[in-house]
Amino acid sequence: MNNTENYEENALHSPLKRENIITLTNEEKELIRETLGAIHYDPEGGKEYIMEIRRAAYMCFPERLITALEEQKAGLHPHSYLYFENLPYEDVEGSPEESKGETGLDYKCTPLSENITVALGALSGEPYSIIFEGKEIVNNLVPSSHMKQTYTGNGYDVELSFHIENAAQKDGNLDKDTSPGALVLVGVRHDESCPKTRIADGRDALALLSDEDKETLRKADFRIKVPMRWRAAGAREMTDRVPILTGTDENPDIRVAFYPDMVLSVNERAQEAFEHLKQAVDAVSCWVDIAPGTGVMVNNRMTLHSRDRFEAHFDAQGKAERWIQRVFVKNSLQALAQFEQSGERVFDPSHPKISYAERIAQESRHESYGIG
Repeated sequence: MNNTENYEENALHSPLKRENIITLTNEEKELIRETLGAIHYDPEGGKEYIMEIRRAAYMCFPERLITALEEQKAGLHPHSYLYFENLPYEDVEGSPEESKGETGLDYKCTPLSENITVALGALSGEPYSIIFEGKEIVNNLVPSSHMKQTYTGNGYDVELSFHIENAAQKDGNLDKDTSPGALVLVGVRHDESCPKTRIADGRDALALLSDEDKETLRKADFRIKVPMRWRAAGAREMTDRVPILTGTDENPDIRVAFYPDMVLSVNERAQEAFEHLKQAVDAVSCWVDIAPGTGVMVNNRMTLHSRDRFEAHFDAQGKAERWIQRVFVKNSLQALAQFEQSGERVFDPSHPKISYAERIAQESRHESYGIG
């Protein structure tokens, strides 16, 4: 690595890229409020609901927003992220605790934020959820005191370091890749500590690395630990040996997570390249404060994101003051069809479907062993 020796001077101070920012006018904001706020929210993400959201979004979103989302879906010249300003939002009176069976609509009068989150995802791909991330198509990311030291969207007493979402689930065979292609985050309630969400364009980070480092990252010399919630659902502990980097420098596909013990480098050269990538990611990153009226779409193929450690605040009723809603997005949901569903677009990896051929083979094995 020959370009990052002085990375600390500029780390975490890069501004947002102007071409990645979409600011709505007040007139556009109110049209979206009027249109999307009136649509009934389906927490299961049913077909009719998604179609209604798409039709409404094409009617009320300004052309420049639609164009940006369509470009993200096409993937030919994708942005690493899109940052949305002056989104409509509603007053809230608390925040939900999923452990108590609460939902976002228990604390606000309309499904405006849910529908905006889904609409941004539905015009850029296929929105969906994983059941242990949230039981609805839209996930509520709310600090939880009993999860404060977990590396999840509900933690806050630890830094959720830069990562690709569900990096271990990535697969070169798109029919098997169960990681999101993108994620949408929309602010609903704001904590006075202003916790920062940091974003780093992988292409900018790769530009700081030597050819030797990039060649090393393209070798299958790394094992990536499966996220905690996937492990709890019965997934394997770690991947086999895989590369961190595939694709070209201009259109890379990155799979990595920098929070503790998530990546095992199988040799010293691999570990050195891994550390250089981490430094480069820090150097090119920028940050946003996801507050009501703002949102961000992160390209999960090439863009890493993180969340700072912060002091969470709770209101007089014990409800967290930070509340962000999220939806995952893929170009196709085919890879997720291997899982049972708890709702049309809420998938449960702890209950994989068994094909007819697999069931016959399993029954034949049982019969041969005298089982059953």
